[in-house]
Amino acid sequence: MNKEYVVAYLSLFDGEIKQEQIYASSPFMAASSYLGLAKEDLPEQTLDAIYDYCSNTDCFINVLEINKPRSGRSGNGLQTQVAEFDSLATLH
Repeated sequence: MNKEYVVAYLSLFDGEIKQEQIYASSPFMAASSYLGLAKEDLPEQTLDAIYDYCSNTDCFINVLEINKPRSGRSGNGLQTQVAEFDSLATLH
């Protein structure tokens, strides 16, 4: 079953952060489909291999699952991820 992910991508060449909502079976598949990578392009099929690939090409990538229920808060997973940083205690 596919899950919903947001893939954020930053290229150091243009300095622009791009985000895309992707349905995939795993965070690895979400990142590799965003980058357009085939299975033969990476030596191992892990998210760490994608991080290494991106760091070697002067870019950064992050994958966030947004439909995962979290901590009993209402709303989808993205809202609860953002809500974790709204405490004043985390700003000090």
